[in-house]
Amino acid sequence: VNDRQKDLVSYFNSLKQESDVRRKKEHAQAIEEMLLHRSPQMLPQYIDDVLHLASEPSFEVKAWVVNFIDKLLDTPHMRASPLSMFTKLGQTLLYLLSTDRAGYLG
Repeated sequence: VNDRQKDLVSYFNSLKQESDVRRKKEHAQAIEEMLLHRSPQMLPQYIDDVLHLASEPSFEVKAWVVNFIDKLLDTPHMRASPLSMFTKLGQTLLYLLSTDRAGYLG
């Protein structure tokens, strides 16, 4: 386990434990920066952790997951991804939209 992996695990744990919305957003941004820009090679290993955040009670985290998926779909990394990756992303979006009773996400 390298330093970036340790940092990433720390961001995930902090995001889940944090109650302050502003701090949650900071941790989410750190995860996004790491997986989409600094270390995209780690994405396959941690995509399930990102998608699992869709079950967080915080609307801001749910909205971040939707935006993350949107940005991910625009990355060159996705062109080489297996169909199963697209299936996971689609299932997560369907889950988010089906649980968004107020209609904020879509």
